[in-house]
Amino acid sequence: MEWVKKRNTTYEEDKGYSLLGIFDVYIPLLYGEGEVGAFARLREKISKDFHRLTDLRSVNPHLEKERIETVKGSLVVNAYRSSFKSLNLNKWRHLPESQTLWIRGDSGKGKTILLYSIISKLERIIIANRHYHNLVYFFCQATDLWINSATAVLRGLIYMLIHRQPRLISHLPENTYPANDATIWIVLSKVFNKMLQDANLKVTYLVIDALDEYVTDLSKLLDLAVCLSGHVKWLVLSQNKAVIEIKLRSGHGLMEFRLRSETNAEYMSRNINRYIDNKLSSLASLQDDIPLKDRVRDILR
Repeated sequence: MEWVKKRNTTYEEDKGYSLLGIFDVYIPLLYGEGEVGAFARLREKISKDFHRLTDLRSVNPHLEKERIETVKGSLVVNAYRSSFKSLNLNKWRHLPESQTLWIRGDSGKGKTILLYSIISKLERIIIANRHYHNLVYFFCQATDLWINSATAVLRGLIYMLIHRQPRLISHLPENTYPANDATIWIVLSKVFNKMLQDANLKVTYLVIDALDEYVTDLSKLLDLAVCLSGHVKWLVLSQNKAVIEIKLRSGHGLMEFRLRSETNAEYMSRNINRYIDNKLSSLASLQDDIPLKDRVRDILR
């Protein structure tokens, strides 16, 4: 808005119309409405899109990512970067036939921390490549009633996808969403599929953590994950659940990475030791008693 104040245009309406690309919105060009009319319609469109997006949001994935780093500790997050080679992350990213990467492992194997590191790495890759890709992620939590359904996850994916590529908001319905959860799933799944089939969609990484923690409608979300789209790569993490394995294997281009204590013992032990050392260093009561600190460390290990 500050930039356009200093801009001279042949027609006064073009001051408003020249901002359509910057705000990534579309309104019909109505020459003759004047500068005031053009700006009024522009502001109305921006406000309308904002409220449509706000109505959609169930949880802010960015804040959830920050919460995980705070709770889990950045030391552990950084330690997991050593696993990228065995993950075949580049193969999943670059091979057209590798559509889905499934990271699986029992509870307590560090899947969420590993995912955090993967997201951070993908973010750096996208920035280095001038944002020619989208990264969309969602952290599931069965204990949170707001986000323990397939519909809530789909809301989150659509919300973040529009933030990554704002023009995709054109696929959202103009009216409010139905109150019935079954009906809203039908509406949102159609919207989501249209977005994934959009000719202007960038290559998109769709990442979902703790897929097994759904309380309702897990099969619906799995059906979306096995649908083919040339511009989309899925990365999902879960425990070793038969229903998830059967559904993912029914699709095409599945890659798997298993987190096992016996095959990742050294790697997991190093992470655990770093985490314990980091936490012990923050306990003031132990700093002057080295023998006690060593004893606590050994017991925790």
